[in-house]
Amino acid sequence: RMESGAMRGTPSQMRMRTPDVKSPVYDPEMGEDSPPNKEEEVGVVAKVRGFCRRKIYEPAKSVFMQGLSPEALALSFSFGIICGIFPVPGTTSLVCMLAVFIFKLNLPASQLANLLCTPLELFLLIPYIRLGELIFMVQDPLPITSSSDVTTLLGKYSMLSLLHMFGYPLMRAIIAWLLSGFVLFPILYYSVKFVLTNTTQKWSSSSNDKSSG
Repeated sequence: RMESGAMRGTPSQMRMRTPDVKSPVYDPEMGEDSPPNKEEEVGVVAKVRGFCRRKIYEPAKSVFMQGLSPEALALSFSFGIICGIFPVPGTTSLVCMLAVFIFKLNLPASQLANLLCTPLELFLLIPYIRLGELIFMVQDPLPITSSSDVTTLLGKYSMLSLLHMFGYPLMRAIIAWLLSGFVLFPILYYSVKFVLTNTTQKWSSSSNDKSSG
């Protein structure tokens, strides 16, 4: 009896013996106690920054360090943008390289513009299909209504299967893309040329001011 009483002790003594344990954080999505992991968030941010640096910043820096004229850069960027919205997913890089070979464009500048237009390609695929159907007066339109349907098809079938199933709609979309390119190219070329000309003039004037100062 003395040992059991010694083990029980008083309530104040029991409180003193109880370790200070922090209550866990409940995550309703995980369904269990899971403390927030800040290291994973930092790792994701670092990966995104590294991807943007490798795929966007460093190619853009190499393009502008080549000393090309605003006209040459505008020509390469314009063709890269138009080839980047080619309405056959997965083939824009090949189309861009073909344009570089035919028109003697700058490859890094064209591929950079092509890469930046990747989200726009999926967004414009359905409008190009609808425009092709309008041009050829198709009676039965393709039963695709959103870009999510396109993403589902891309994940489910291979490119050869898609070309076999949707060959005619994609051919009509390519013709619509060609016709729109005649309208888009001069708009893109003169707009990019204007921006690059003003930017290079500002850079040259600021560098001259620093050298004179």
